Formats: sequence, C-alpha cells, structure tokens
Amino acid sequence: MISNLLQNCTSSLFWGLIITSSIMVIMYFVLKSLSRGCVKSIPFFIAFPVFFLILLYNSTLLVGAGKAKSCVDSVELYVRQLVADRNFTVDILQSQEILNEINDEFPIISSFINLADFSGNESQNLAEAMHDEMNHFFNVYIWKKIGWIIGFTVLMFIIAVVSEKGNGGNANRSQQRRSARSTAPR
Repeated sequence: MISNLLQNCTSSLFWGLIITSSIMVIMYFVLKSLSRGCVKSIPFFIAFPVFFLILLYNSTLLVGAGKAKSCVDSVELYVRQLVADRNFTVDILQSQEILNEINDEFPIISSFINLADFSGNESQNLAEAMHDEMNHFFNVYIWKKIGWIIGFTVLMFIIAVVSEKGNGGNANRSQQRRSARSTAPR
C-alpha cells in the first residue's frame, strides 16, 4: 500500500518533470527566437528557476490528480461493496469512516481528499454520490492546475519581454551601432 503510494508519487514527479522541462525548453527557444537579449537578462535568470519550481509543483500535482481521478470508478465499486445489504441514512461520522476506508484502500485519494460529508444520503445512493463528487472535485482541481500552469507561463513571457525592453533594448542598440560601424566604408 505504501509502496503503491510511493510509486504513484515518484511517477507523478517524473511526469511532472517531463511536462515542466518540455514547457521550459519550448519557452526558452521561443523567447530566444524573439530576442537574444530576453534570455540573457538578469530578471530572466532570477525568474527562470523560480518559475521552474512553481511549474514543477503544479504539473506534478496535475499528474497526481489525474492518477487519483483514474481510481474514482474503483472507489465507487469499493463503496458499493462496503454498504451492500445495509440500509441506512448516512451521517457525517459514517461518511468520514467510509472515506477513511477508501483512503486506506486507495492511498493516492488521501493525498487530495481527507474530509467527507455525505450526510443525508441513503446507503444505496452513497457510492454514486461519492463517485460524482470525487469526479467533480478532480475535474475542477485538474483545470485549476492547468490554469495555474498557463498563467505562470504567460507571466514568465511577460517578465522576459519586459526585462528585455528595459535592459536588452540598450544592448541591442549598442550592438547595432557596433555592427553599423564595422560595415561602414572607411
């Protein structure tokens, strides 16, 4: 069980690193093709590693949430087995006890969901209610992480372009002057 969670964490980190590295490489070459001064500015050198860590964090959680979401159908079957042949109205304590059993069986779920309140549901409907709520939670969570990744990518582009305009514009002008002097007839 713990080895399964460790394997999921390691796999999520690996794929998060691949996603992050891919985005960073693409961003570097796009910025470099726009202007060499962009990738040589001090704000870029400061922001790039910070951005890498933020992006790695968000992409790792994105992959982990995707893996957890893939367990939701199995969770529904597991809950159906837990409450089979029992008729009761669920209260908050029973909801939490069932979630604790789910987290013991599917530890990756516990990385994202640790509180449950399905009070008022009938035991026959509990599995479907938990499935729908978990599915909705993971969909929202995944889209939030995608939004953060896109937002930070846009922010990094803005930082690089603004820093290039502030620093690189002068460097580009002096480089143009030097090249104009070297090509001017003597």
